[in-house]
Amino acid sequence: MDKKKYQKFINNFNPDSIENIEKLENLIRDYPYFLEPKLYYLKILKDNKSKKYDSELKKTAISVYDRSWLYDWVNLPWKNRKYKEKSNQKENSIKMNFIDWINYLEKNKLENKKSESIDEKFNLIETFLNNPSKIEKENFPKNTDDISIKTLTTENELMTETLAKIYLKQKKYVKAIEAYKILSLKYPEKNAFFADQIKKIKKL
Repeated sequence: MDKKKYQKFINNFNPDSIENIEKLENLIRDYPYFLEPKLYYLKILKDNKSKKYDSELKKTAISVYDRSWLYDWVNLPWKNRKYKEKSNQKENSIKMNFIDWINYLEKNKLENKKSESIDEKFNLIETFLNNPSKIEKENFPKNTDDISIKTLTTENELMTETLAKIYLKQKKYVKAIEAYKILSLKYPEKNAFFADQIKKIKKL
């Protein structure tokens, strides 16, 4: 099978088609160190409930660095391999090949880690606001205030009401007002509330 035929075969791959099993077995025999056809072979064995699946899974898992996406690869319905990419204002439905699927899973993991990191920061901030006396000083360097503010202000996504409250608690009224002004631009539907907060700060 030449490169063009192989690419066409992958692009039109159907795990429900039993006739593809033989094609993949031939590919694996001819290219024993090529991982991609082994993964498609594993998928088709899984979907067709083949007795060969368990033994092939053990063989293939050795060559895969991340077992979590291998699990997703063989267990998720094939229709879930379709995802949407926005280009200008047009959406195109594109069928993922093996490389696309790996990139998709890796991207999701990075986004999840980023989300978890932000959540952890917010939890720490909320703990500080609600129970400042319960946080042990030894857990923080002496210049905690400066470091926390510098860190928070370098990340636009953390410019929230919580940050405004921190500025207010530290009596940094100018920065608190700036924070509420930014919030009012980001969330115009709450303009009245933010304007009211700014008025209260100016009276302090």
